[in-house]
Amino acid sequence: MPAKMTSEIFKVANGLKNDEERVNYLRQNQTKAVRELLRHNFNKDIKFLLPEGRPDLSEKSDDDFRPQNSYLPNIGPVDDGATLNYEVRRLYLFIEGGHPTLTSVKRETLWIELVNSLHPSEADDLWHMKDKKLQEKYDKISHLVAYNSFPEYLQQPQPEPARDSQGRFTSTKKTKKKAKK
Repeated sequence: MPAKMTSEIFKVANGLKNDEERVNYLRQNQTKAVRELLRHNFNKDIKFLLPEGRPDLSEKSDDDFRPQNSYLPNIGPVDDGATLNYEVRRLYLFIEGGHPTLTSVKRETLWIELVNSLHPSEADDLWHMKDKKLQEKYDKISHLVAYNSFPEYLQQPQPEPARDSQGRFTSTKKTKKKAKK
């Protein structure tokens, strides 16, 4: 049985009632693509060497998606439609320190080829992940939910510093040690 697409897994997890159910569902339906998308999305140390946003490409709908076909001698046509579970191994090409000799033009060309080879819903997840905005598409899959699902792959979420009404950071209350007499 083929693995579920990331978009299916995230959509179901996003629709569940509470965080505990989401964590359990993500653990039960984990794939390499789910883990890597969450890791790349929520890890502040991973920086993509691609332009921000999405270029104006011809949008393809789910109905228009036709996987590429190859022809192998003695076997005939073979469906080699790419899935994110398979293609996730190439993500190192697009991050800082992943492939230092790759030119930016070649990197962007490979990215477009990768995105165009995927199902439209998986490609959309990949675009959101690249800009670290996956939580905008799936608002109930937070950094904390992702961390609780896969603590070995993600950094523990840090609370955002509090700001006052003028936008300044508020000081945290520090306890002073009593001086010994």
